[in-house]
Amino acid sequence: MRTLLIFPPQAHFTQPYLALPSLTAYLKANGFPETRQWDMNLDSLEYFLSPSRLATSRTRIRERLDAFDTTRDLDLARMDEFKTLTEASVAADSVVGGIDDALATLRDPNRFYDYGQYLRAVKRLDKAFKLISAEWYPTVLSPNS
Repeated sequence: MRTLLIFPPQAHFTQPYLALPSLTAYLKANGFPETRQWDMNLDSLEYFLSPSRLATSRTRIRERLDAFDTTRDLDLARMDEFKTLTEASVAADSVVGGIDDALATLRDPNRFYDYGQYLRAVKRLDKAFKLISAEWYPTVLSPNS
């Protein structure tokens, strides 16, 4: 019997979910040699945090800002949307240009445990999540949700 265990999105990128590898090892050792696991959380992060996907977010945010009607008074919800789009747009170039280095920091044990480098990487990823969220405002995508 073939078995596939799937870990769905969304969990924090620095805290691996160890239940599936443990369960996979147990099943393989106890009569289910064709057990596999699929970390969809990792795959979703790889997709959303790719430079090309973030560049798409940047483009869409700037298009929405260009079309934003600021000639009339904005209600509170529209002001919040405008603020979210503007903040994301301002940070977009540095996010797109620096995401590969941020991800490399999290994958490199020496850089990961260097607090300064780790902190810069996590802040860049936080801005990347805000960029994606702004594209789909009012949806919020974060490392935990």
